[in-house]
Amino acid sequence: MAENDSKHVAQVKAADHLFTEIAYSAHQIDRLFYHSVSEAADDADEKLNTLLNTVRELVTRMGWMADLGSKKLTGCENIKGDAEQWLMSPAYVNELEASESIS
Repeated sequence: MAENDSKHVAQVKAADHLFTEIAYSAHQIDRLFYHSVSEAADDADEKLNTLLNTVRELVTRMGWMADLGSKKLTGCENIKGDAEQWLMSPAYVNELEASESIS
C-alpha cells in the first residue's frame, strides 16, 4: 500500500512539474506577443495585429489552464495565478496588484 502511495505522490509531483512548465512557457510567449502587438500597433498592418492578438489570447488561456491544473492537483498556482491574472491585460493586472498592495 505504501508503494502505491509513493507512486501516486511521485505522479502528482511529475504532473505538477508538467503544468508548471506549460504555464511558464505560455507566460514567456505571452510576454513576447504582448510586446510584439505593442510594436505592431504602430504599423498599419491590421492582419498582423489580429494574428498576434489571437495567438496571445490562446496562449494565455493555455497558461491559465495549466495553472488551474496545478492548483487542482497541488493547491498551488505556480506561475501567474487565476484567470484574472492570466487573461486580463497587463495594465489591468498591474493596477489590480497596486490596489491590493495598498489595502
